[in-house]
Amino acid sequence: MILIEYIEDQIEGEPGPNFLWKGQPEDFMRLVVDLHSLGTEDDLEVLVNDFGYINVQNGNRVVLKSSLNGKTLVGVENNELIIDLDKDIWREVLHYFLSVSFCPSHNFVEFDNLEVIELGNFIISSEAT
Repeated sequence: MILIEYIEDQIEGEPGPNFLWKGQPEDFMRLVVDLHSLGTEDDLEVLVNDFGYINVQNGNRVVLKSSLNGKTLVGVENNELIIDLDKDIWREVLHYFLSVSFCPSHNFVEFDNLEVIELGNFIISSEAT
């Protein structure tokens, strides 16, 4: 099970807000497979709340979009947490998810070389107990 939370508090030494995804390594491998199409096509939208192995906290909806020229790594609109990226950036995000699928570890999804909209830190962890 992957638990997704948008938290105003400090996590992993990072000040809030934080967009935290935590689960087991095998959960993230499954997520990579299920999100693969975001890295290959434009104009896609996925609601991760519909995945039976994901639990989104606080009544939020998590919407993942692949859009031409998309540059929103962490966006918040009402009760929606949005990631809207182009397919090339999505491939890099999928690498971050893949990196925590081998063994318990955590990673920060960051793109210092790109101008992306980040209304919070994006942290993934497969160290869930």
